[in-house]
Amino acid sequence: MELTLLGTGNPIPDPRRAGPSQLVRVGDDRILVDCGTGAVRRLVEAGESPRDVHTVLITHMHSDHSIDLGHFLISRWTLFSQQPLRLVGPPGLREYVETLLRLLAWDIKIRHFEERLSEEARRVEVREVAAGKTVEGEYWRATAIAVDHFPVEHAYAWRFDGDSASLVISGDTAPYEPLARAAAGVDVLVHETWLPPKEELARRYMAPEKAEAFIA
Repeated sequence: MELTLLGTGNPIPDPRRAGPSQLVRVGDDRILVDCGTGAVRRLVEAGESPRDVHTVLITHMHSDHSIDLGHFLISRWTLFSQQPLRLVGPPGLREYVETLLRLLAWDIKIRHFEERLSEEARRVEVREVAAGKTVEGEYWRATAIAVDHFPVEHAYAWRFDGDSASLVISGDTAPYEPLARAAAGVDVLVHETWLPPKEELARRYMAPEKAEAFIA
């Protein structure tokens, strides 16, 4: 099991960072966790291709975690990916993808994807899951773990378990004991760190008692 941090940014544009996105390699599988700003470019810079990524897991529906998903979809088809795409995440993901495909309809038509690719290759399977549900590959399993991302109702971390390694990739969260328990004993924990004391405006989006945990 290998992990590549493609982007560790936040909603505030920063030329030094791409948006949240992580690549997990297990055997021949390539799993993308979130698809933030610049995820496709960073994926290629890491020596991988959108063509070979067939599973994307979303932590929550904030735009900075999904804004490059349209670019990712089109890139897979432009590169002649031959397998369907599986998108898994919280409630709201299906509506988001359906709206995104409508926005891309003209581009999909003008590029003749229906003639260039099989129906199976163009298939996008969207699965909305609750916390505790799992997604599986041949050599791995990922479990959705609820986190505290006030005021977002459905926000997850993803725990990966394979034959020889385990890791947790958390989406945005405040300190949260259930996440700590779920991550206990894993080989690697990828955890958001943001909101230095000067970011008073940003901390307004958190419950006051949680925001205090970010003050040095």
